[in-house]
Amino acid sequence: MQNGPMYKWSIQQVRLPLKFTWKISKGESSEKSLFFVKVEDGARSGMGEVAGITTDKQQFANLIEQFNDFADDHVSDIAEIRNYDLPPHLEFGISSALTHLEAEKKGHSLSRHLGVQPSLPITTSFSLPILPPDQTLDFFYKYNLDQYSVLKIKVSQDNPVQSCLQLAEVYKGPIRIDANEAFQTHNEVLDFIGQLKGIDIQFVEQPMPRQKKKEYLKLKVASPVPVLADESLQNQVLDEEFRELFHGINVKLMKAGSYQRALQQIRQAKAWDMQVMLGCMVESSLGIAGAMAISQDVDYFDLDGFLYFKNEPHNLVTENKGQLTYRQNPLFSVD
Repeated sequence: MQNGPMYKWSIQQVRLPLKFTWKISKGESSEKSLFFVKVEDGARSGMGEVAGITTDKQQFANLIEQFNDFADDHVSDIAEIRNYDLPPHLEFGISSALTHLEAEKKGHSLSRHLGVQPSLPITTSFSLPILPPDQTLDFFYKYNLDQYSVLKIKVSQDNPVQSCLQLAEVYKGPIRIDANEAFQTHNEVLDFIGQLKGIDIQFVEQPMPRQKKKEYLKLKVASPVPVLADESLQNQVLDEEFRELFHGINVKLMKAGSYQRALQQIRQAKAWDMQVMLGCMVESSLGIAGAMAISQDVDYFDLDGFLYFKNEPHNLVTENKGQLTYRQNPLFSVD
């Protein structure tokens, strides 16, 4: 279908090596493949990012095929993108590219275009990947993690307590714990938290698989620390179930599928007095800058993914001791 002006769409894959092996409970990698979507109207262009992709070649092929089917229709209307039933990360790459183009055509910053006021600078946590406990301290010192005012540690079922205790020996600030669905029951999670007495745990993120709804119901009532949803929240509209199962949510643009849906999720959570964290995948500063644009009314930030690359390609965000601000750019700015 063709609507409005004839827009030209293209996509490019970029492989970027990481500073360290990124390991979570579901796998590990030493490089990340990102895709950058570009839309042009003949005079201007907009670019969006697709991150959170595995290294599976078939997934790459499927993504390109889905993109090509979409691009052949020269879509120029944000509302029509949802009709294509795209995976959320590809939908975000496409919808954000078009949103960026629309903002530039009006001479607006992204925040102004979306009708929000970003809260800059923001304070991000920095995440430690899953590490053997005896390597936690080496990682902490190698990357000067004492400069951050909050850290997040990824844990698995193998030695999660010891890894957290090792970190707490040298770091006295608040710690966020992300299990990426590693535990199976609420009792396992409670036992884990109980062994970390004396540690300033800010919250635990998605400790059990998203299907364990009855276990989350029990955990929310019994947990001494807040429990936030991550994998449970994709691109859906927030419903009452989230309010019943979690104290808060982690909103990620690559999962929400668009700025507009991410803002809907944030606003609904805040209307229910739930905590909101704005998170990210391992992604470039293009994706991070976009997340910063919707930072209004957010409680926590976990926007460190661009810091993992040896050579980050866009250089849109500056970081100093966990404080993030924009570099000078008309699209990513505070009006």
